[in-house]
Amino acid sequence: MLVIIFVLTPVVFLSGCTCTFLASPEKQEAYNDYIAKTQKLGNSLDRLEQLNKSVYDMLQDINYDFNNTAEAYTALGKITASLDIYMDELDVFITDCDNVIYASQKYRTYLNPDSSEYKQLLNNETSLTNSVQNAKKLKELCISTKSLFVEMNTWMQKATALLNKFNEGKSLTTGQEFYTWLITTRPVLDGYSTESNILISMTDDTIKQAQINNMPDDGIVSLRQFKNFIISSNSEIVSSYNTLVDLYNSQYGSAFGYVSKA
Repeated sequence: MLVIIFVLTPVVFLSGCTCTFLASPEKQEAYNDYIAKTQKLGNSLDRLEQLNKSVYDMLQDINYDFNNTAEAYTALGKITASLDIYMDELDVFITDCDNVIYASQKYRTYLNPDSSEYKQLLNNETSLTNSVQNAKKLKELCISTKSLFVEMNTWMQKATALLNKFNEGKSLTTGQEFYTWLITTRPVLDGYSTESNILISMTDDTIKQAQINNMPDDGIVSLRQFKNFIISSNSEIVSSYNTLVDLYNSQYGSAFGYVSKA
């Protein structure tokens, strides 16, 4: 989990400095710029931790009721919109950190390298650099999560189309109808299976990104459960199709032509 290891206030940043008049207008300007950028960044720290938790909560709650497609579509739409906002906020945070680092570096050029103030600024720059790296990793997790949820939307569309084909199969009355149904259902089934494999691969990628971000175990478990759900769903639907193929071949194959299993 992303941890902020310092408090961004001018008092902490400049602890140990001697409160004397600055020697030049340039030094005063550098100091003022540093303070202004530090204060701006300070407003972002709490929000960054909230973003961190929000992304984890999304992944922890990934196992939706996919039988209720309308509810699932609504949830996915809200999540992808939220992730866009989160990524924009992370970009702002990273830019603000970089601005503070640059301002600090500029201000340090006017300080004695042996002074406590100089060393404090240097330490804070290192901490900020680490925070930027953590924020970038969190953004990568956001990107991976959004891609996963967008792909999930496509998978649901394929699943719905396949379910509709199976519902059509309930009204078959002749061997010819059975043959036609199997032949026209196979491409829909293949599309669903392909999409399932893509979603499984993307879930693996998201798990890796979550682990890089030290995501809590319950979130990782939820992602693995979701992956297993996709695998089992795909296996069950293929098995159901193949059972119908066997039934057709045994009763009508010799008359209308045999059909291959998926």
